[in-house]
Parts: sequence; C-alpha cells; structure tokens
Amino acid sequence: MSVAATTRCAVLAALLTALGPLGCTVVCGARCGRSCPEPAHAFRVELELDGVSQGMFDEVSGLGSETAVVEYKEGNDASTVRKIPGLKKYTNITLKRGYVQNDDFWAWHEEILSGVVKRRDGAVTFIDEAGAKVLRYEFFAAWPAKWSGPALTGKSNDVAIEEIELTVERIDRVR
Repeated sequence: MSVAATTRCAVLAALLTALGPLGCTVVCGARCGRSCPEPAHAFRVELELDGVSQGMFDEVSGLGSETAVVEYKEGNDASTVRKIPGLKKYTNITLKRGYVQNDDFWAWHEEILSGVVKRRDGAVTFIDEAGAKVLRYEFFAAWPAKWSGPALTGKSNDVAIEEIELTVERIDRVR
C-alpha cells in the first residue's frame, strides 16, 4: 500500500473513531461493519477501439454528460415554472499520450478530413498500480474531431505529446 493510501486510511480510521457508530455513514456512505470504499486512482489508462487495445494513455478528460432543462408553464398555474429533462449531450473525450510511431490516429483523423466518417465504439479503462482494471467507461459512435501532434523543440527533453479529441454519442459507466 502506498504512503498516501496508508495516510488516508489512518485519517479515515481516526475520523470513524471520533464519529462513533455512524462514522461509516458520515464519511463514505457505508453502513457500520462494512469497509469504506477506497477511491479509484487512475495510474494508467487503456484505450480500446472496436475491442482492440490502442495502448496506454497518460491523460483522459471529458468523460461527462449533460441533460438540458426544459421549462414550461402548466395550465392556469402562472406562478410556478415546471422543469423536465430535455436532450442529453455527451462531452468530447480528450486523450493524451507520449508520441509513439503509430499513425493510426492520424490516419483516422485524415479520413474525417477527406469526408469519410468512420465511427467506432470503444472504452477507456483505468488500471491501478497493481495492474487491476478498476473503472471502465464505454463510448459509442466516436470519431476524431481534433488531432494535435507533438510540439517539437530542440531546446527541451520533454516527452512529445500526441492528443486526440473524440466526439461521442453516448458514454456508459460499466464498473
């Protein structure tokens, strides 16, 4: 167990002792007698497209959704605005990794630039330091809306970063 995880456990244990029997419920939502869930740490992120691994990524962002709010007035009730869920939107997923000599993302993006839209389903899986898959999001009907190559400079020894932004039609949390 890492030093940070050990420290976090010690702090939670002290807090649970101070709060008494309701401690688990207050701290993490668990009932007494059950262990509090440990937050997932995204040490590595694997991308799959159409069931085939595309390798590991350093950073993933944009796993989100939003539901529009539709307001309406009901009958003769002039003082209250009613609200119902409207259209769902999913944010673009941005993936970053150190540049590798594989031009699959560039080729896919180049197809989009030439007018050929090839949509692909995929998944983003978070892998912990022990190598266990701890969290997985699946996305559907994705295509690359943006590709950025590495910034090239002879004055630095930083890793060259490739970035791709995928537009998706749906995201599901699997586990």
